[in-house]
Amino acid sequence: MTAWIYFDGTEEELARQTDLVFDIPGGGFICMSPEHHEERNLRWTIKTKRPVISFDYGKVRLFPFDWRV
Repeated sequence: MTAWIYFDGTEEELARQTDLVFDIPGGGFICMSPEHHEERNLRWTIKTKRPVISFDYGKVRLFPFDWRV
């Protein structure tokens, strides 16, 4: 799993943040990654002044439901 962090500020400002927006992208857990929702995530961080964390996780087509069993 890869986490993407979006933030409209400096690293020092990011280090002081105590809240964040948690985003799980995808269409029914079968497609799309944070890259497909980058514009939305950038708008959220600008509007809320908070970092947005978005995850790229194994989707169904590549990782069937029981792939960890």
